Amino acid sequence: MINDYKITVFGAIPKHWQIVEVNDITKEHKQGYYTKDDYVENGIRLARITDLNNPIVDYSDMPKLKISDSDFQSYKIEKNDFLFARSGAIGRYGIVEKNEFPAIFASYLIRFRFNSDIVNRFFGYFFESNLCSKQLKGISQGNANININAENIKSLKFPRPPLSEQQRIAEILSTVDAKIEIIDQQISETQELKKGLMQQLLTKGIGHTEFKDSVLGKIPKSWEVLKVGDTCSLKGGFAFKSSDSCEHGIRWVKIANVGVNKIKWNDESFLPHGFEIQHRDFVLNEGDIILAMTRPILNGKLKIARISKFDSGSLLNQRVGRILENNNLNKDFAYQVFNSFLFISAMEKELVGTDPPNISSSMFEELNIALPPLKEQVEIAEILTSYDQKLEVLSEKKTTYQELKQGLMQQLLTGKMRV
Repeated sequence: MINDYKITVFGAIPKHWQIVEVNDITKEHKQGYYTKDDYVENGIRLARITDLNNPIVDYSDMPKLKISDSDFQSYKIEKNDFLFARSGAIGRYGIVEKNEFPAIFASYLIRFRFNSDIVNRFFGYFFESNLCSKQLKGISQGNANININAENIKSLKFPRPPLSEQQRIAEILSTVDAKIEIIDQQISETQELKKGLMQQLLTKGIGHTEFKDSVLGKIPKSWEVLKVGDTCSLKGGFAFKSSDSCEHGIRWVKIANVGVNKIKWNDESFLPHGFEIQHRDFVLNEGDIILAMTRPILNGKLKIARISKFDSGSLLNQRVGRILENNNLNKDFAYQVFNSFLFISAMEKELVGTDPPNISSSMFEELNIALPPLKEQVEIAEILTSYDQKLEVLSEKKTTYQELKQGLMQQLLTGKMRV
């Protein structure tokens, strides 16, 4: 079996495979159309970086331009064109499977047309793989806004199997992509269902027939509108010094670690062991709710998270606040309210004019919330939390398939797994 393989820059690959450069398979390439013209109602669609979804080219949100016929002929995208993002979103690409609408491609894209001995989907999977990303990191230019050009792309090396094997490899990986797409659809549908339920439950409650007017609109007669500060307090973390940080120790939760409904440990910092004793008031416990107090809103969503068992024991830094609820507020209900559109909209109004956008404890505590009796808070929270749990399961399922895909790409694209 070992005699069927040869050693290359990618390790052992089947003897009958070749190591080629993208230049060897390229018929032509072209940088996209540059314009400062305004978009129009009726015209030719313009494909941008945001319209490329590895490998789908999404026509639904493309703006339209009025352009000459000669420019259209020069920049039009056709079936089997391969579009690369050349700036910012390096690794993003789109394959034109069919001409859904007349369209051209924008200046931050590069259009490649490959030889007939390449299966575009096969090459797309190579472009997504670690085999390619390691090369891209080595040749990408710039820091703040990473760029690659056509010559960079043409210099990429990859293992090329015969056409029939390329097709089979692409088909196998496409089945995994199809499963991920189904999960994405399930996530989207669940999010929409929860969004509708939040609107209903957090304003109308469960089974009410009598309502009253309030500063937050009509609410059930048994509810009351209170200041957040009447139900909980927001306590900021400690001003730990950068000079205190160390390579190993107690996790240190900073602004960068607070995402939308999750703690992100990709930017991990530590404080020395013993600090959790000196600063016990700033040690986070499982179930705590924390909020980013600088730039607290990202794309219309609040940067708020629950502390998991894994996250507990971490130390809270300044500009990250912990929400401490009173006896009249259920913690799970509070988490749902603070994630609601109505509450986030009210907070956004408080942030207008602040640079950078900051929320103080007093500003947060002055916001209004509609508060049901404690028993109903628990019932509402249980319903909405069940959707969060379903989303968590779907998210984990998606991660599993993404990891499966990465493993399969490594095996299939180097011929370790034969098809």
